[in-house]
Amino acid sequence: MSEKVEVIFEEVYHVYETTEKGSCWVQRRCVHRETGRQFSVKIVDVAKIATSASLDIEDIKREATICHSLKHSHIVELLETYSSEGILYMVFEFMEGSDLFMEVVSRACAGFVYSETVASYYMRQILSAVRYCHQRDVIHRDIRPHCVLLATKDTSAPVKLYGFSHAIRLDEQISLTQHQKRVDGNGMNGCHFSAPEVLRGLGYGKPSDIWSCGVLLYTLLCGSLPFNGTGDRLEELICRTKYVMSGPIWDAVSSSAKDLVSKMLVHNPLDRYTAVQLLEHPWIRQRDTHAPSEHLHATVEQLYRFNTCRKLKGLVLSAVSSEKWLTLSLCVSSPINDNNNDVDLEQTTANHRLEEFLSNRAVSVIIESLDDLECLSDPNYDPVMLDNLFTEQRFISLLQLYDKIHQQCLLPPRDLPDEDASLIAQEIAEWIEETPLGLTPEMEELHSILSKPYLRSLLQAHDVVAHEIFGDGAVPLTPPPQTATLTTTLSSSTGGCLGGLGGTLEGALPIAFGSGIGLGAISGIGGVGGTPLQMNGGIGMSPLGAVAGRSDVRRLQSSGTTSPEGLLDDNDPTNITTGQQQNQQQQHITRIRLVQFQKNTDEPMGITLKVDEEGRCIVARIMHGGMIHKQATLHVGDEIIEINGISVANQTVESLQRLLRDARGSVTFKIVPTFRSVPPLATSGLPQTEMYIKCMFNYDPIDDELIPCTQAGISFRIGQILQVINKEDANWWQVRKCSPEGPSGLVPSPELQEWRLTQTALENAKNDKYGHHRDSTNCSIFRKRKKEKEKQLAAKRALADDMDLSCYEEVMKVPAFRRNTLVLLGAHGVGRRHIKNTLIGGNPERYAYPIPHTTRPQRRGEENGHHYFFVHQDEMLRDIATNQYLEYGGHEGAMYGTKLDTIRRIINSGKMAILDVEPQALKMLRCAEFTPFVVFIAAPPLGTLHDVDGSLERLNRESTQLANTFGRWFDLTIVNSDIGDTIHQLREAAELIHLQEQWVPVTWVYR
Repeated sequence: MSEKVEVIFEEVYHVYETTEKGSCWVQRRCVHRETGRQFSVKIVDVAKIATSASLDIEDIKREATICHSLKHSHIVELLETYSSEGILYMVFEFMEGSDLFMEVVSRACAGFVYSETVASYYMRQILSAVRYCHQRDVIHRDIRPHCVLLATKDTSAPVKLYGFSHAIRLDEQISLTQHQKRVDGNGMNGCHFSAPEVLRGLGYGKPSDIWSCGVLLYTLLCGSLPFNGTGDRLEELICRTKYVMSGPIWDAVSSSAKDLVSKMLVHNPLDRYTAVQLLEHPWIRQRDTHAPSEHLHATVEQLYRFNTCRKLKGLVLSAVSSEKWLTLSLCVSSPINDNNNDVDLEQTTANHRLEEFLSNRAVSVIIESLDDLECLSDPNYDPVMLDNLFTEQRFISLLQLYDKIHQQCLLPPRDLPDEDASLIAQEIAEWIEETPLGLTPEMEELHSILSKPYLRSLLQAHDVVAHEIFGDGAVPLTPPPQTATLTTTLSSSTGGCLGGLGGTLEGALPIAFGSGIGLGAISGIGGVGGTPLQMNGGIGMSPLGAVAGRSDVRRLQSSGTTSPEGLLDDNDPTNITTGQQQNQQQQHITRIRLVQFQKNTDEPMGITLKVDEEGRCIVARIMHGGMIHKQATLHVGDEIIEINGISVANQTVESLQRLLRDARGSVTFKIVPTFRSVPPLATSGLPQTEMYIKCMFNYDPIDDELIPCTQAGISFRIGQILQVINKEDANWWQVRKCSPEGPSGLVPSPELQEWRLTQTALENAKNDKYGHHRDSTNCSIFRKRKKEKEKQLAAKRALADDMDLSCYEEVMKVPAFRRNTLVLLGAHGVGRRHIKNTLIGGNPERYAYPIPHTTRPQRRGEENGHHYFFVHQDEMLRDIATNQYLEYGGHEGAMYGTKLDTIRRIINSGKMAILDVEPQALKMLRCAEFTPFVVFIAAPPLGTLHDVDGSLERLNRESTQLANTFGRWFDLTIVNSDIGDTIHQLREAAELIHLQEQWVPVTWVYR
């Protein structure tokens, strides 16, 4: 371990926000002062460890020693350590992404396909890290979701194993009870991933890590834990190894994945697969064929609920680890005693550890109740255990408590709460003890009350809430308003555009308030992820009953806006009401609120509207990047009642457009907020993953009769890359061209575009059928020619239908890498063979061509494997039936074909395979194994050449047909006007592609 005592940590790093914290340590982001690189530092208070009931200094030393010895691409690396003044600093590499389970849901919300292929991709990396640890006799002992982190926010980012605070080496002797000290020693949140032998106290070994990985995999596949419950019930289920892999969710999971789970969740550790064996399992090693790529929609939904429960537990644990708990637990008032001047330090430490144990146990009751609630919704939970659960009085009492909390409609405090109530009570008690004037009965009674443990605990809870929610260091529940330019367009459901509303917000704070209480001055108070949770009365409350943070209340008090009727004024004593009057006001709150901003230009606004069948004006869409989007003052589904005092009821599109166009200065909307109480899954406060798509067709919104607003559309060409911003609308996606500052706009969703293509195909089929009957009276020669043309057309259509006809392809940008194959496409006679031979002849160490297989007899002088591989026809037919050939055909009674293994041998030799194939071969080639660079050799234009026999015209026509049909798969198009220039361009492009970042299909990464 590299320990730099002489260097002060703060002199080397800038320290920033907290990312995680425990009772004796805190994890924070830091930046190196010289290089500017980000790192993560774990700051451990050694003095607190001395009084901790769950940790000792040896645990920290063991963690640092083990982490410093582990150097693996899928393990978070400990880079260096510092120590000064009783504080230990452990500097790790910075993990920009969230944990794996959170990331899966986040990417699925962004439109990414989560499949077994993706799960296999990540599981291989996790098992690779575990294998590395086990080869060095290191046991992690705490593998669970929060220990598997994404290195970056990129969709191609690898996962890394973290959290070695409980890790040991096999040659170390350590008390088995150490394992029970989960999550800072409180015994919470880790037993679901513990192996049966661990729970029975039989000791640790490498199989215990494999069991934890099996629980991870089980949850990745179905979205829920294999074992639910708490305490003895959970331990019994795990020790019985009773889990199910049946039901609607598991029906979508492959048998290979289930087999892998069954090899990991084995009761006997000796029968459990090792990490080495698991990495050789077909579902891991051959995921292309054993791990399906279908989206696991039900699994994502379950994972979303699972993550929500994890977040709730995290909030509870964060409050438990608050510095207020730790500070106040040492400030315990003593009873009045003149002889207590001598304090036994050991006794104080023992008392502190006892209090810590009791506090942890109390919080454990809350955490366990959340796990028990999961059992109520588990259809496969043991009926006997469920009956036992309902007989537990503690669980019933907690359910009643939660129900009572849920029924309460809590209002935010009008005054910021004091964080030091416990200290004030302590000072009063000490003053009573030290008063020289003698004690009165009232003083003794007050001291007795202040010394009661229940009151002290109540005041501690009050101070923790004040500090964690309303303190200066608390994270605001509502993001601060931003000054922005309004860049949005209004439209109605009839397709008309309502333009003209927009402008620049010149430092003005948008107003959005309810008519009864002053909560709405900032939109989204108490919401999740900046979106208000609208409840009856228009009050935004989080699922935990959270209220506005300190920054929200301050902005509310200093907004300087004129209070509407019912909005309380702190300076007016007549507005001071009793609790009963406030409750009466609360019952009469309406849902109508106002939104106000400045409009000084003709710039469009950033939302689209629709007028429903009842004549109501509804917010249909909020365009990304506009001021409405940034301020979150309106939401999709909000009903607009008035604009500047003018009712919009039963207005026509033209009248609304004129009203908005003529408006200037202060513009006020009167709206009725939507009843949508929970934000959509895609905007539910999860970190959003960027999603990019490659366009597979040309589009111009001017030619689209279905688009809600032409001006809101974005045109694109085949091959362009777009960033997807919003996919909530099933028919219209919000995208922007690949530029961080580019405007967003609408494009048809894949479902809409595919529906249009289907309708076009059906219409063409009807026309073809009608034309066939119409021409049936023609003479036979014309009918024959018609049929020949129809056959050719059908062949072309079948060829195109054989390819993936998706309208968009999800892609990601990856660092430079070497493509495995160079695919040359083009019309017959365009010169592909000459180009191929020239490239190979000029650089035989760089390029190679796969030698074909044939069933024709070997001729004299021919060498097997030189020009052809000679095989028997039965063998070739058998290989064709098992899809071992890229393409094949017949000539003069013999069969010829290119075998995939031949291409693989070229790739494994380090060369680039040049393939001169037909377009339909792309269906098999476009995968991560072959990573083709597809180049289309186009025929030269007819105007530049003299066509004697019409062959050039046929060549040009075939080339045009290929480009129109398969152009979306081309990486590069070269017009072969001069063969020398064509070869030169191709050689340069083939070399350049290996040196630059590339947009590739996501299936090449998550394969």
